[in-house]
Amino acid sequence: MKLGINKRNGTQIHADALIDYRISGDYKQFVLAEENRGSDMSHVRKLIASMQDYGWLDSCPLAVREVGGKFEVRDGQHRLEAARLLGIPVKFVVSPSGQEAIPIADLNKHQKSWSLLDYCKSHANGGNKHYQTLVRFMESEEVNLSTAACLLAQETPRNSTMRNQNFKVRSVPWARKHVKHLKAINAAVPWNVITGKFSRVFVKACLVEGFDPQQLAKRVRKYPAKLQQFATERDLALCLDELYNYRSRSLLPLAHEIKKVAAKNTARRARCTTAKISGL
Repeated sequence: MKLGINKRNGTQIHADALIDYRISGDYKQFVLAEENRGSDMSHVRKLIASMQDYGWLDSCPLAVREVGGKFEVRDGQHRLEAARLLGIPVKFVVSPSGQEAIPIADLNKHQKSWSLLDYCKSHANGGNKHYQTLVRFMESEEVNLSTAACLLAQETPRNSTMRNQNFKVRSVPWARKHVKHLKAINAAVPWNVITGKFSRVFVKACLVEGFDPQQLAKRVRKYPAKLQQFATERDLALCLDELYNYRSRSLLPLAHEIKKVAAKNTARRARCTTAKISGL
């Protein structure tokens, strides 16, 4: 067995394990393996967003093999397409002799996709204070990630926002105040209220002028059967509207106002996205 020594850290390197790592801007020399999966453009778009922020990471090259003067892509067809659309060089590793016969499905079957929580904890461990606050709040209040994010951001953050370190905490005191009302509602009904869907609607309601979350909690305690589970946020908002105004002299068009809050959040996100694209 031939061993080399890495002079920088003293680790041993097996001579046969040295990889053939290359970089090329000639996209025409790459062909996709017929047995590989088809490309998912939604995944390609996510990779493009990541590459625009960080470039092509050296640790994530394509896995290819030489076939008839071309490089057949065995793993990384989405990265190849993203690079082509961005016009950046492709980083790839040519499979050594003996590994070319490994089925493509076997190259990918042991990969575990990162969950949204994995991303958030990674960002927190990397020193991002917003994500550190998010993880602490989630653990101390014993709520799920979606609920914690909605309360801290006072809106519904997109998954891409969470993954790309764009999540921002608006107010911890506001979140702690309103999670208490959410828990009070949860204690009054036989089903779990602290879910992503209910939390999203609840946070929008709390942003409506004139809405009192304590009053809603009182209504739920008094009429728990009126708070029903619904498949859509629209139906849930209508349910909260009816319950909040039940036997009340002063009516608040809660469902309508929740819809307005949602529209404002959507418009604001669209402006932020447009500004980011303009700055590229």
